[in-house]
Amino acid sequence: MTFVRSEKQNISNILLIIFGALLVFGFIYLIAVYNQMVNLRHGISDMRAETQKLGVQSAELKDQLFKIFDPSKVEVLAKDRGLVKENKPSYLETNQWALASHL
Repeated sequence: MTFVRSEKQNISNILLIIFGALLVFGFIYLIAVYNQMVNLRHGISDMRAETQKLGVQSAELKDQLFKIFDPSKVEVLAKDRGLVKENKPSYLETNQWALASHL
């Protein structure tokens, strides 16, 4: 009577199953990493679009601000309020060093 020993086959089968499982989990991990990368790229492109939009809004606000403080409009506003441009203004002066010595 002949006995067939299947221990070698069992070990090789177990190794094949472990290798196959590692391969499947590796593919799943790679798919998850790829999905995260795609999501990051979409997020970056959305942020770039939003940054560009904010840059345009900032430029528009600066343009409005410069229009408000246009020298011709400021002079018209001063005339409407009865203000006169002072040619030689006198400023309040203080002794700087006396103030600095108290700090």
